[in-house]
Amino acid sequence: MKPASTWQRRSNKERWIILIFTAAFLLIGVSGVAMLGVKPLYDYWRTRDEVTVAARITRLDCQPGRRGRKVVEYTYLAAGQTHTGTHWSLFSAKEHLVGRLQKAKTSDTPIQVFIDPADPGFSVIEREFSWMPWAIAPPFFGVFALTGCFLIYQIRKELRGGPRGR
Repeated sequence: MKPASTWQRRSNKERWIILIFTAAFLLIGVSGVAMLGVKPLYDYWRTRDEVTVAARITRLDCQPGRRGRKVVEYTYLAAGQTHTGTHWSLFSAKEHLVGRLQKAKTSDTPIQVFIDPADPGFSVIEREFSWMPWAIAPPFFGVFALTGCFLIYQIRKELRGGPRGR
């Protein structure tokens, strides 16, 4: 008779806790890399033609130098339809745009936004490429994903009765 593995000796509550932590690590790791690394790169690719249109800022809730939620809303005409956009920047922080946008809003001056010609409903004010998300997101969130994978490996190994499936 085979001896019970460590996994089998655990209570159901302990097993569920381990499985929840494993799922959380995997979810945080994979979604973090996708949202902070892959999505900006995809949006950069969408606006690769550098098609710009004039837009008017309709709402701007922010203060320069103050932390907190910064909201911008602008309208523009593209492909014969009026669209509303809310994207600030693909890669960089919003703080350096605040002064320029406040000036444009108070003087009712149009700003240029980049659009996706295939989907004119997508727009962004600044599309300058930056390596910073790629330098931070994959290593940081990769640790979470690798921890989740390691936990799955350990659970699987325990269920098989050891490293070689004794």
